[in-house]
Amino acid sequence: MCDLDDAGDLDLTIGNYSGTFNYYENMIVLDTTPPATVSDLSVSQADSLLLLEWSPVTVDTTGAPETIAYYVIFRGQTPFFIPTASDSLAITSNTSYPDSSVLFTPSVNFTYLVKAVDDSGNESAESARVGEFDWELFSRDDSKTSPLPKAIRDR
Repeated sequence: MCDLDDAGDLDLTIGNYSGTFNYYENMIVLDTTPPATVSDLSVSQADSLLLLEWSPVTVDTTGAPETIAYYVIFRGQTPFFIPTASDSLAITSNTSYPDSSVLFTPSVNFTYLVKAVDDSGNESAESARVGEFDWELFSRDDSKTSPLPKAIRDR
């Protein structure tokens, strides 16, 4: 007989054919279900930094309530980078992250993604990617400016 209490503890009674019963109390049920994916990652410029923001993950992939321990922010220099430990920019329990290390880095583009990690160490799938791309304003004459990237403008 099994009994799962409100705290997530499993009480188990095991019997055999001879009539002997063993009772095990407060067995812990292991959580192996990953958190849901961060669904709304965004990036914006705020003063001299880029601000990444997202909504908190509150459920796992089955829709059950989930407690997130932290989020891992990854940064790469190509839009389709495969995140590795060396691409891990930061770990935070917040739902925002200020990155001041990328602005004023001309000709270098950055792409970000976030993963949620629950209290059991289960990691979510990758969020959608957002990016920072260096755009230059230029003027063909004194009255016009165009926010086109250099590669397009020089055609």
